[in-house]
Amino acid sequence: MPSKDIQENVPEILKTLRDISINSIFKDITFSEYTILKIAFILRQESKNDTVYVSQIVKRLRSSTPSVSKALRNLEAKGLIRRETDPANRRRTFVWLTPEGYAAEKDSDRAFYAFFERICGKVGKENMETFGRIAVKLSAAITTELKSIQERRQGQ
Repeated sequence: MPSKDIQENVPEILKTLRDISINSIFKDITFSEYTILKIAFILRQESKNDTVYVSQIVKRLRSSTPSVSKALRNLEAKGLIRRETDPANRRRTFVWLTPEGYAAEKDSDRAFYAFFERICGKVGKENMETFGRIAVKLSAAITTELKSIQERRQGQ
């Protein structure tokens, strides 16, 4: 069992991490929008026929369709992506990055990696690597425990 000190500090630590917003790293897009541009870019590179579907982005992000759709609407309004219904299956929607979208993805990548390079310089590479390993373990443990709680509640 964790010490009382750890138990008392965990909620504050989780709130602090949740409240960190890195949106100011990017120019004219949010972190969520950057993530979607990045995923669409990667999926297009992986695609055999240069097509990316909204459903693939949702699956890769492990996010809800409505939240991804909202971000896609914002990106489309900014002229960074284009969406089109698949003529072969009207329930599916293609997503393409526009030339401006490719430029925004590239610029955002540079800003994102430069930001974390500066953070590593302040915190230290070894500490960042340790934090990464701990964050992955903590995320997995929290996810497993939350799933277990939900299953117990559904069984009642």
